[in-house]
Amino acid sequence: METRRAALECLSTVSPSRAAAEAGQAFDAQDRAFLVAMVEMVVRRRRTLDAVGSAFASGGRIAPPLMNPMRLGLCQLLLLEGIPGYAAIHETVEAVRARGGRSGHIRFVNGLLRSVERSLETGGSGPRRELPRAPGHSPARLDRDVLPDPADPEFMGRAYSYPDDLVAAWTGRFGPDQARDLMDLGNRTPPTTLRPNPRHGDEASLAEALADEGIKTAPGPRPGLLDLPGRPRPAFETKAFRNGLFSVQDAAALDAVGLVEAADGEPVLDLCAAPGGKACALAERGAAVVADDPDDERLALVGSGAERLGVAVEVRPPEEAELFPWVLADVPCSNSGVLDRRPEARWRFGDKARESLLAIQDDVLDRAASHTAPGGCMVYSTCAIEHAENSERVRAFMIRNEGWALEAETERLPGPGHGGGYAARLRLE
Repeated sequence: METRRAALECLSTVSPSRAAAEAGQAFDAQDRAFLVAMVEMVVRRRRTLDAVGSAFASGGRIAPPLMNPMRLGLCQLLLLEGIPGYAAIHETVEAVRARGGRSGHIRFVNGLLRSVERSLETGGSGPRRELPRAPGHSPARLDRDVLPDPADPEFMGRAYSYPDDLVAAWTGRFGPDQARDLMDLGNRTPPTTLRPNPRHGDEASLAEALADEGIKTAPGPRPGLLDLPGRPRPAFETKAFRNGLFSVQDAAALDAVGLVEAADGEPVLDLCAAPGGKACALAERGAAVVADDPDDERLALVGSGAERLGVAVEVRPPEEAELFPWVLADVPCSNSGVLDRRPEARWRFGDKARESLLAIQDDVLDRAASHTAPGGCMVYSTCAIEHAENSERVRAFMIRNEGWALEAETERLPGPGHGGGYAARLRLE
């Protein structure tokens, strides 16, 4: 019950995934992993869970205080593997009771979950009665229609749990089949990708060091990286981590790092450095990195990470007229290329959020340009796959700023084990 109660508390916060990671410190490894899995699954699949709840609730209406308890119970019954139905229902109901739920609310949650459990026992078939689950697992099959007709524009959004704006954007750009594949990837729990610190060895020596501490790894999505299946917490409690043998880095993020071809000792300004993965990767390669970030609290992570890795990163804002031969601008974005790692991000997708992001991205680009020395390079990157945030931003910048040449550009779509993103290198001629 304690993990379900903690999950309900996390789901009531602004950032449930972060709250779950923090709350998990009070539990052992197994319960911590279960807590995080429940919260992240509810956040990812809430639209699907709401569709099921509406199909089973009288009149299709669910009182706001009951939404998260209902989602939590349905998540265990329908989407997570290996949880007995009686445990999912009883423990969720008791968690509602422990948090002071009214008797009517308790009866509602209990009744709805039991109805869904009976529906699963009967089962059904067809796209309106089958809920997609993780790859390799058969869908949850219910005995009644819970999804719209597949011809309905809202079908994919409810089945895979995405906002309609994002579904429309991806379907229009990629076609329905590839859009469905991308949504499926965004609903998976990704492996944690480790980047070895080259000052301590390569991926083979890191794998051996972690194996000596009981941590199994697998080859990563590209040479030089390792994947850590399952929940990553135990790896962060090892001597290998404390001694700076590795960092966490998605493979797509290294595309931007690779475009910064700074020589040993050459200055690099990282304008949006927090939490520090790219800044430290550049410092490991010998660059003299100056790191800044608009978020002072997160900027502190850059210094602590560099200290753990044993590299020099100077954490400070650049002087107003200070120029660098290399500037990296890894800008705030929609995170549409890493929705598997950013469970909440999909729900921020929309016209209003997009307009705000594009303005921020333009501002960061202009600031980066103001610190680029003549003949120097600026690298712009996102972990988004939207043209408006990527190639269109670069070209809009070049239209309003003369003297810049596009030297390199790469966009990577999400794939199994890695996220998607964009990076471009521009030179000031």
